[in-house]
Amino acid sequence: MGVYGLLGAGAIAVVMAGVIWWQSGQIDSLRSSLETWKEMAQVTAASIAEMADDRKRLENALAKREADLRAIRSGLEEQRALIAKAVRNDEAVADWGRTPVPDAVLDVVRRPAFGGTDGVSAGAAAGTSAASDAGTADKRKNKR
Repeated sequence: MGVYGLLGAGAIAVVMAGVIWWQSGQIDSLRSSLETWKEMAQVTAASIAEMADDRKRLENALAKREADLRAIRSGLEEQRALIAKAVRNDEAVADWGRTPVPDAVLDVVRRPAFGGTDGVSAGAAAGTSAASDAGTADKRKNKR
């Protein structure tokens, strides 16, 4: 092996050392990047767990609200049934039920209770119907 062989071997060794040095820098950079991604994954996992807890809490609150609404609607139906029974069976109650309602009282009853935009939806939610409202309006016209 002559001088050129030694120079060639030395050049190859220098090039290999440079490649190894460059690759070690790349490996360090990738390790740093990997740590960053791991931290981001942990933060994301924590956020997902928090969002899952929030969702569970909101689902429970919604279920409670729906149960409360069912109980309220059930109570309203019971009250309506009692009033209807009293109107059918007691003439004094039936006469009282036929008396005209003052406009000021109707306005209060028809006012939206929960942010509705019109009195009709609020009246429907309160249990009044268009037919009973029309009957009340006819009675008021006849009385005037």
